[in-house]
Amino acid sequence: MKRTTTAVSTTSVSPDQRAVSTIIGEDTVIGGTITVENSIRIEGSIIGSVTANGTVTISQNGKITGNVVAGNMVVAGTIEGDMWVKEKVTAESTGKIFGDITTKKLTIAEDALFQGMSIMSREVEAPDLEKLTANSAQPKIENGKVQPQNSSKIPAGIEKNAVNEHAQQSQKESPKDEKGKLSKWGKE
Repeated sequence: MKRTTTAVSTTSVSPDQRAVSTIIGEDTVIGGTITVENSIRIEGSIIGSVTANGTVTISQNGKITGNVVAGNMVVAGTIEGDMWVKEKVTAESTGKIFGDITTKKLTIAEDALFQGMSIMSREVEAPDLEKLTANSAQPKIENGKVQPQNSSKIPAGIEKNAVNEHAQQSQKESPKDEKGKLSKWGKE
């Protein structure tokens, strides 16, 4: 008598997760703007902006250095950039988010890392990423490695010199001790 075994998965998969149209492999580094109609899974690195109508999934070893506009977002890897997500952002326990999030729903797992600001909104308006990218310093790729850039965020319309002048003025007005060092509490 021949026995047949059939494996049945009880995990439900949303239609959006089934429609992953693009996968960036683990050993792949892409620089530039990526736009996909459905969903994308990043197992490698993207240096630039990503736009997807579906879900952007960053796998545990994946990384995005740039801004993202998406329907949904799952972060198990690393993102260094801002996100505008129409429905939901999920940061898994291995996820690292360095940037601001605008979304309807946000779930952050216990061991996930999030450094930024979150804005919860019923309607998320996606910015023009080309304009955002043109105004920001883009990281450089040399020998397959991302080279650090000046990461200070300067709001649009403010000249860098104005920021430097403000910093210098703040230092002049900061409380100092008798040796000229900044005093933590002012007069002590």
